Amino acid sequence: MIQKKKNIQDNTLNLLFKSKNMYGESLISTNKEILPFIYGSRHNHTIINLKNVSFFLKRIFKLIKYIIQKNEKILIIGNADEIKFLFTSAFKKNNSNVIFFNKEWINGLLTNQIMNTTFNKVINYLIKEQQIKLILIIKSSIKDTFLNQEISTLKIPIISLINTNQTIKNINYPIITNSKNIQSIYTIMYLLRKIF
Repeated sequence: MIQKKKNIQDNTLNLLFKSKNMYGESLISTNKEILPFIYGSRHNHTIINLKNVSFFLKRIFKLIKYIIQKNEKILIIGNADEIKFLFTSAFKKNNSNVIFFNKEWINGLLTNQIMNTTFNKVINYLIKEQQIKLILIIKSSIKDTFLNQEISTLKIPIISLINTNQTIKNINYPIITNSKNIQSIYTIMYLLRKIF
């Protein structure tokens, strides 16, 4: 059993390494909050500690599996082109407890209920009834600080992909990654899809 767990962690680590997930932003633009996740630097760019990322991913995957097993609802937010392949109709059909928000996020969408659409009414109802137990922010076009701040007011655990120049404030479970590298995003998406 211990050997099996070690193999899973090694496989995750190898996938992250092969996808060049370890290269962060320049030292100047790297957020100081991210430093505990940084291994070092090379050619004036930060190197992400993939062992830490792999460890956090393992914990995050356990949490997602737990929520799925309990038949609770998960809200996934992301509208970047690189992640649209995750939101296939087959994936949505097989994961009825997952609510996808893959449109442009507008500030106040949840807290002020500024959009009077059917979809928004559904999300606001689920939040009011405390049915959404986890929020996963993959990649959104809105500035992350506004999105994180608004969602954190809901007191629901948040998982988010974080680039080294972003903030981890208001994020319960950050996945430090190179979100500007499509290969890195695809690898994280591949690992996430295996969980659902």
